[in-house]
Amino acid sequence: MPKAAFFQLAPEKQTRILESAQVLFAATPYAQASTNTLVKACGISKGSLFNYFDDKAELYLYTLQQAHHTLAEAFRSRPDFSEDLLTRFTQWTQLSMRVWQSHPQCYGLFMQFRQAPEALQQRYLQDYTPPIGDFFRAAFADIDTRQLNHPLEDCLQVLEWALTGIKQQAEARWRAEMAPEQLEKEVLAHTQQLCDILRHGFFAKPSPCTT
Repeated sequence: MPKAAFFQLAPEKQTRILESAQVLFAATPYAQASTNTLVKACGISKGSLFNYFDDKAELYLYTLQQAHHTLAEAFRSRPDFSEDLLTRFTQWTQLSMRVWQSHPQCYGLFMQFRQAPEALQQRYLQDYTPPIGDFFRAAFADIDTRQLNHPLEDCLQVLEWALTGIKQQAEARWRAEMAPEQLEKEVLAHTQQLCDILRHGFFAKPSPCTT
């Protein structure tokens, strides 16, 4: 957490420091983001940095936490979702793409986080905020399960596996600088294909009509 001196700064300066740190950490692996580069990017002296944070790790962890809150707020503002599991999965994927486009630095930061030292990852996950995946589970809490062939938990696990593949493909195309509109169109088409396949296994078949 920041030291008391950081919270005594004007809100505009706090925001500027955190936004600058986010841009740097989103573009640069943690180990390669030197203190000198960091203070230059934030527009502060090295003495000021250590007056506000114990070290680079503290600034990094706090930057991650604030990015997490930004994403959480964006996902809370979701539109009304369908109660149908797979329709909602498609809606969730579309919302994720929109949030990604609105907050690319936050997503870039968490992509780089996967390459951070393991001890730092464990410290963040244990001491700061829940992982991003919790947004996903929360979004499916009120699904209509009456027509499901399997427990909701099992279905969500399958969808999380599917989402991992979707994310990997989307990230590869994003890094290749595919246009956001085209990327969203491609991701949603892929998602719909997966949902068409999964619907046959997730849902009970309607009873045959009798005459």
